[in-house]
Amino acid sequence: MKNKSSSYVWLKDEKDKQKNKPK
Repeated sequence: MKNKSSSYVWLKDEKDKQKNKPK
């Protein structure tokens, strides 16, 4: 059951993507 972990990683990835996005 790694749903929580996956969700957390996904959220982190999304935030990182937004941060890296030159906007």
